Amino acid sequence: MLPTPLQGTYQQYKADTDSVAAWLASTAKHAVTQLIYSPPLLYNYLNLKLQVI
Repeated sequence: MLPTPLQGTYQQYKADTDSVAAWLASTAKHAVTQLIYSPPLLYNYLNLKLQVI
């Protein structure tokens, strides 16, 4: 068990960590959705990268 003065700090840390994790999950989901529904853009990008090499 944490000492009383540290309990509030730990609870704030957990809340902040949960907030960052939720943002990261949301951002990743949005990025994947864009990749799935924009295959021509991804295809063109990959072709350009292959031509440069």
